[in-house]
Amino acid sequence: MRNMFSSLHALLPELPSKADNSAIVDATVKKIKNLKKIIEIAIATSYHSSKALVQSTPPPQQVAFRTWSYQNVVLNIYGGEAQFCICATKILGLLTMIAFVLEKYRIDVVVANITCNGNGNFYMILAHARQCLQDSISVEETYKQATKEIMMLIS
Repeated sequence: MRNMFSSLHALLPELPSKADNSAIVDATVKKIKNLKKIIEIAIATSYHSSKALVQSTPPPQQVAFRTWSYQNVVLNIYGGEAQFCICATKILGLLTMIAFVLEKYRIDVVVANITCNGNGNFYMILAHARQCLQDSISVEETYKQATKEIMMLIS
């Protein structure tokens, strides 16, 4: 029992070191009641703010991951992002021509990785589409058109 009072006393640093057992119990009860009020206020505040947050947040939109495979080109699309994987023989200025096509379709390059070997080059480009040239063309269709034009460059 003495150890329990010592443990409680250690949790209440505001009590003097020579506090008697009744003072320790009294301070502990007050501390527990104060903590209970703090928890109730926090729960009430959290509930009201999360309720407002839930009401103002639109439902999440489902975005599918789509893949198209062409000869020497793979196109992966997720929402407004795309990944172009291009395998081509060594063609002088090919990267510049690919960049020109992407710029033509208002596609920004986020990351580009080029792997060179004895037979050719492998280009992996992570991209993000800006506004479409025409409102009637979807982002997906813009990526597909750019891919078809890139395919004509490497064939």
